Amino acid sequence: MPRPGRRRQVERNRWRQFRTVGESFAQAAEMATEFQYWNVAGVLLVHAAIALTDALTVPEPIPCLDRSPPDWVIWPRYESGSRSSHEKERGEGLAESH
Repeated sequence: MPRPGRRRQVERNRWRQFRTVGESFAQAAEMATEFQYWNVAGVLLVHAAIALTDALTVPEPIPCLDRSPPDWVIWPRYESGSRSSHEKERGEGLAESH
C-alpha cells in the first residue's frame, strides 16, 4: 500500500490561481515545442497538469483521496529483484528462495 500523501489546507478561492499557473505552464510548453526543446516542453506539461489538478481539487476535494485505494487497484510488483523503498521498510517485495 502506498504511503499517504501530504495534504495542506488552502482557501477555496485559490483555485483560480492554480488554473492561471497551469495555463501559463501549458503556454510555455507550447513555446518550447516551437524551438524543439522537447524535454523542457515535457517538464512544463507535467507541471501544468499538476497545477490544473490542484485547481480542480481545491473547491471540492475528491473523496477517494481521503481513504485507501479500492481493492481492484493493482499496484506494480518490481521484477529483477528490485523493491520500492516502502517495501524495503516493511520487508516485502522479494520472494524468499528455499
